[in-house]
Amino acid sequence: MKKILEMMAVAAAAFGLGLTGLPASAGVPADQKIATVDLQKVFEKYYKTVRSTTALKQEAADMQKERKDMVDAEQKQESEWKKLIDKAEDQAVSADERDKSKKAAQSQAALAALQKLRG
Repeated sequence: MKKILEMMAVAAAAFGLGLTGLPASAGVPADQKIATVDLQKVFEKYYKTVRSTTALKQEAADMQKERKDMVDAEQKQESEWKKLIDKAEDQAVSADERDKSKKAAQSQAALAALQKLRG
């Protein structure tokens, strides 16, 4: 591919400088054919590009799944913490039960803070 591009550049330079043997005022002969290449399409269809794009999409999907799992875990932990807080503030429960719930809520909050720090 690189060699083809180099040859095309040399041919374009030679044609532009009039080194083709034709007078500078002469037009393009009727039997000469010009080809064009859609480099965007060539790049998109190149096997390494396709392979890399597939790998990147897979990695993005894995990261998205991991993110969703983390968010779900955090929401679950937060709902459990809120239940413990509600239980700790419930006046229908004995004082000993409220104290136990407060301690459990505090330890749950400390654990959540530790997990956030770890990343």
